[in-house]
Amino acid sequence: MAFMKKLVRDNFISFITTVAICCVILYFHFTLPKYEYSHYSAETAWDILSYYLYLPLTFIQQDIGLKDYSYINHIFDQFHFSTAFYQAAQAPNGNWVMIYTMGMAILYMPFFLIGHLWATVGGYPTDGFSYPYQFCVSTGMMIYILFGIFILRKILLTFFSDKISSIVLVVILLGTNYFREATDYNMGPHAVLFSFYCLLIYNTIRWHNEPKVKYAIWIGISIGFVALIRPTEIISIFIPVLWAVYDKESFLRKIALIKTNYKQVIIIMITVALVGLPQMIYWHHQTGSFIYNSYWNQNSFDITTSHFMKVFFSLRKGWFVYTPIIALAFLGFFVLGSAELIKSRIAVYCFIFFNIFILTHVPIWWNAGSFGQRFMVQSYALLAIPMGAFFHFLSNRNIVLKLFVGSICLLLVLLNLFQTWQFVRWIIPGDGMTREYYKESFLKTSFMTKEEQSLLELQRTFDPNEKFNDANPEYRKRTVGYFNMDDVNTGEYAIYCLDTTHTRSGRYSYRMSPESEFSPVFDMPFSHITKKDHVWIRFTLWYFPTSKMKETPTDIVIHVNHHGKTYQYWGYHIETAPYKLNEWNKYTADYLTPTIQDEDDEIKAYVWFRGKKELLIDDIQIEAFDKR
Repeated sequence: MAFMKKLVRDNFISFITTVAICCVILYFHFTLPKYEYSHYSAETAWDILSYYLYLPLTFIQQDIGLKDYSYINHIFDQFHFSTAFYQAAQAPNGNWVMIYTMGMAILYMPFFLIGHLWATVGGYPTDGFSYPYQFCVSTGMMIYILFGIFILRKILLTFFSDKISSIVLVVILLGTNYFREATDYNMGPHAVLFSFYCLLIYNTIRWHNEPKVKYAIWIGISIGFVALIRPTEIISIFIPVLWAVYDKESFLRKIALIKTNYKQVIIIMITVALVGLPQMIYWHHQTGSFIYNSYWNQNSFDITTSHFMKVFFSLRKGWFVYTPIIALAFLGFFVLGSAELIKSRIAVYCFIFFNIFILTHVPIWWNAGSFGQRFMVQSYALLAIPMGAFFHFLSNRNIVLKLFVGSICLLLVLLNLFQTWQFVRWIIPGDGMTREYYKESFLKTSFMTKEEQSLLELQRTFDPNEKFNDANPEYRKRTVGYFNMDDVNTGEYAIYCLDTTHTRSGRYSYRMSPESEFSPVFDMPFSHITKKDHVWIRFTLWYFPTSKMKETPTDIVIHVNHHGKTYQYWGYHIETAPYKLNEWNKYTADYLTPTIQDEDDEIKAYVWFRGKKELLIDDIQIEAFDKR
């Protein structure tokens, strides 16, 4: 009997629950079907490559500045990380800079070095991407994830009973899209950010209860790392700043607490700065500036347009559609009134408000390749508190209501686990969901047929070399732009570049040279081309080379502009195609528009001359293929 009392006193139920959840996450992770293919080579593909590339460039290539671009060509030819190298961009001074900051790379580093040792001793390629690297880094990240789960348990036990804490652990960790991020996308930032937010909240609570230097240091480390992983997470500062502030008296007490412990506040700021110092050194090395916006050419935030309804309720990626159980946390906002919970109220309100504001103003709100709204996952560390408040409130209601809500929660947890199982087996797609497809795939366990997959929105390959099928009867063709350099020109052009030496039609062709790098530009709003959700653009060019094309490299460039910023920029290298000197040659490029952020976004297409000699071009034609 004494033993049982001790177990209860030591919060045994929540401990066993936490261990069981960790086992479920580990089992699901190590039995993922993706590990049956390519020996983990996909682990560092797409966005992850931008987080990860710091390591092989530093420790293997000794070329953190990416001066030797042939390395990128080599690894892309071998591993096919993405259809184009977008993971870094050239700064105004021409140097390459990783788009994503190095927080994740620092966390990867110890496991990368273990993988490097394994590859060296085991005879694997020491290129940073062979099996030992992929396995060690992917497995190592589970340590951070499991650590965060145990810290969440400690946070919950600060406010709630052992049983309530156990329920919240199950709901948050198994009933939301956190489960997918922690298992299938564990090298991504979101589940790891969740762990650092747990660390921040837990040490914020401890510092307010007993201000100590060690807690202050952990607060600084937590804020530093979440911001170093994703700079917008600097809003995490609201948590310690607003904690325990809920009325005028508590505000005055907070001011007094800061004054009394101002040295520790300085320690927090110094710690945050030290964590961010490697990134500032890297930026300075590459750009000459300690602070650099590596997202400068990305459409990462647009304050003028909110996608609130789409982010929350769209079938494509709605937060409440794919993680409906999180709505209970918002109901919990109304019952954050007990003596302890009230300390967190303003911090929770402000952080969640600003987090939602930022994420609903991201133009690419659908987070391609994700199960629901993955950007919300890190906020679950804070939402666990109002979630617990809701279940604490429910525990004092009648048995009928408790059974009803408990049954709904159980069904939603099971639905989340099953749909995650569907997602990792490609039954639920990473993007392009439609109402018709959702109905067909609901609770389905077998792979969808080709006919069923046709119910999805257009599935883009993001391959710039993809060609449009002219024989497709579902599309119509129209000419939307033409430049013959004589009497038919759908845009402005430089008269001084007109040439009469060689023409394909009419009197003039257009001379491109180092002094005239760009051809006339086709520029038209998407809404003027089609009312559908996508359109194929075909750019046809006639060119007359008098020198070898290696000496006159030239690109056809097509991209979309949103409020002056470019997205889906494709460059088609004309010099790679067969051609004949001193004759007119034809080159055709097909471009599938991305998901358009605004119907007034502009489609731009032109020729960019990068050579040192001259090249003549003529009869540029731009055609559009849209659905009937």
